[in-house]
Amino acid sequence: MPNGTTVSEGEDPALFIDSWQVPNTTGYISYSRRREVNCSTSDCSECLDMLSNHTFNSCHAYVPPTIFCEVWVRDAEYVKNPCVALAAYVASCHKFNICIEWRSPDYCPFTCPDELRYQACLPACTAQTCPNHELDSDPEECSGLTEGCVCPEGTLLHRPYSALCIPSKKCACTDGFGTPRASGEVWKASKDGCCMYKCDNDTIIPVEYNCSTVPQPICHRAGEVTVSLADDQSCCPRKACVCNQTLCDTYPPECKYGEKLVSYYREDSCCPDYICECDPDRCESVIPVCRDDQTLIATRADGSCCLAHICMCGACSDVTPECQEGEVLTVDSNSTDRCCPIYHCVCEPYRCRDFNCPEGMSVLSVPAQEQCCPLRTCECACEGIQRPHCALGETMQLDRAFIADPQNQCGCKKFKCERDAVCVDGERGVMRPGQTLVEHSADGVCYTTECTHSLDSPGKSWVSNCMKYECTATASGPTLVSYSFSCPPFNETECMKIGGTIVSYMDGCCKTCKEDGKSCQKVTVRMTIRKNDCRSNRPVNIVSCDGKCPSASIYNYNINTYARFCKCCREMGLQRRTVQLYCTGNSTWVNYSIQEPTDCSCQWS
Repeated sequence: MPNGTTVSEGEDPALFIDSWQVPNTTGYISYSRRREVNCSTSDCSECLDMLSNHTFNSCHAYVPPTIFCEVWVRDAEYVKNPCVALAAYVASCHKFNICIEWRSPDYCPFTCPDELRYQACLPACTAQTCPNHELDSDPEECSGLTEGCVCPEGTLLHRPYSALCIPSKKCACTDGFGTPRASGEVWKASKDGCCMYKCDNDTIIPVEYNCSTVPQPICHRAGEVTVSLADDQSCCPRKACVCNQTLCDTYPPECKYGEKLVSYYREDSCCPDYICECDPDRCESVIPVCRDDQTLIATRADGSCCLAHICMCGACSDVTPECQEGEVLTVDSNSTDRCCPIYHCVCEPYRCRDFNCPEGMSVLSVPAQEQCCPLRTCECACEGIQRPHCALGETMQLDRAFIADPQNQCGCKKFKCERDAVCVDGERGVMRPGQTLVEHSADGVCYTTECTHSLDSPGKSWVSNCMKYECTATASGPTLVSYSFSCPPFNETECMKIGGTIVSYMDGCCKTCKEDGKSCQKVTVRMTIRKNDCRSNRPVNIVSCDGKCPSASIYNYNINTYARFCKCCREMGLQRRTVQLYCTGNSTWVNYSIQEPTDCSCQWS
């Protein structure tokens, strides 16, 4: 078909035939109007009677009525509307240049606009208009006839789409309102007549008024300039002096909060002078809601226009309590944001003074009512006195001084180790089992070394009384070499801060710090991450901070007592980490960002 589509075998072939017929011709019958009849099976007398009128006789030889009626009977529109059928027959006659004037005002009239008149036979070409009136000189461009509306003689259509008939001289120009103008014509394009135009060589040009006689005023005020203003009484603009504040050299100041900028003018200048004035409407009237222990106060800062409302705390009437021994002054956590916080004395037994009993006695504590620290007394406990373990060269004896001491109220016995009064001075040689060597030290103390019956082989070492001994092989035989034991540096304070325990080693000569494993450090916790309907498909290792941190009690001169402070195990830095979560709502995986510490330490809270 002409539109590029095809007709399948199952479709009506009439669609294909109808698509290639020329509309508005005697051979064209639209598919929707087609009737499957002919003059042999249907009555065509109505059609033959119409064409038998003598008006159509001149065309019968070119378009026989019997042939046309075969078309007529197959077209439902022709059968229903005689005027349409006769118009189609006459159109066929026009192809043979047969002119038939068959319409009348009473029978199938042809309506034309007011200025146009109907003409039954016209050349079948474009109607004469201003853009194409040159077709008059070449009538061979037109073939056949047609009917239509034409302009009166001596005129032609202004535009093909309009019904305005004008003389040909008016085709030179067309103004902005669509009105045709002749060459040399001058017209007014505004109501006041001040806008004038002229048609010159098929071109519209403006025509200006002579305004050279308009008087020029003299401007006296500062900032004034001469401008042209429209005048309703004249086509020429009048000159006037107006202010041009871009020429002024005065600038408005910046007003403070609550002020507004006010301008005023002097008689000799059109440039404004500025001043800032207070404007209460520009002040924000935000009044805070004070607590029951606060008072609302309105104040005005120096040089300010606006009042500021603040909540002030009054003097505190509550007396700070005096704490007893073992108590510490603390603030009630529910009153920390109050003007006058509530202080309480909290009992901390470890703050009680140390109570020491003489040797041979133990402390007996009895709780006391309305007191933090218990009542403490001493009771006899002689069994608590340990017998000493005397070293080689020492003997165990009663401590007479302790027994005679007045503080030994319980009559306890105590033993002490005393050295034998034997000293040998000389070079140390090779000792044999059973031999004993006593030598002097620099401070005059005697040290005894005994060689037992169990022999130590060269290379063996041991520690005794914070001295290290080594059996060393020499040229003269095995030799015992001794020297003081050196312990590594140790800070008991730092050990206590991290919550460690002081432990002795090397037979009590050295000390070290044993951590309980609960100091502040990074720990890994496995957990399942959930966000709305999304969750991780398996537990994720999350780094956290956990462990013990020290506390402190620092003197506060404001409250004349000690205040407690604590360090918390918290992060030293954070880093981002992405974890994939599975969302059950839409069955998709999403990336979820979490933060975890880079390191942990004890920090002040």
